[in-house]
Amino acid sequence: MDRRSLLRTLLAVVGCGAMSRPLASAEPAGQVVRTQGQVTKMAGTGAAVPLGPDAPVAVGDTIVTADGAKVDLRFVDGSLLTVGPSSRVEIARYAPAASGGRGEALLSLLNGIIKLIVDEGGRWNRFAVGTETAIASVRGTEWLVDAAPGKTGVLVLQGAVQVVGRVAGRSVTLGPGQGTDVAAGAAPTPPKIWGAARRDAAVARVTW
Repeated sequence: MDRRSLLRTLLAVVGCGAMSRPLASAEPAGQVVRTQGQVTKMAGTGAAVPLGPDAPVAVGDTIVTADGAKVDLRFVDGSLLTVGPSSRVEIARYAPAASGGRGEALLSLLNGIIKLIVDEGGRWNRFAVGTETAIASVRGTEWLVDAAPGKTGVLVLQGAVQVVGRVAGRSVTLGPGQGTDVAAGAAPTPPKIWGAARRDAAVARVTW
């Protein structure tokens, strides 16, 4: 499945709007806080642009980190995204809450690992991360998603996250310390506490 087809399916699954809506926006969704190693973004032209501190990011941008690189991005609502090494993540949709409403956001993790600290506070109708095999939606504050071909791992550090298999449809809700794995065409595995070795290795990839 190519990137465009994946994004089309993810938007349909999470209900974040039709593909007819513009994916790119002149308004920044956030900005870079800090980087380590080679970090670039790819916009509509497909050209890679180096990213450094204070650089803006917008809807439609794909953030790319090289081996050993990482980047912290802070969204305009205060939520923090850490992109770990050898990762590609697209800001597919970012529409923070308007006055009296609730916002929607979708990140498309093509490969690699990210960690999110979402300033939830009742302001989001949905803040989700989509991969080839799963959709993880915030029900709390801090979690990470690790995507590789044909599989996704989700670990909650604080709060709660709902995870649904993109094909199978069944969902699980994870609490603090719990993780799940989602293989292609399968439902998420039952929530369980990840072993120390796996947990520490994953967290180390998105920790400065």
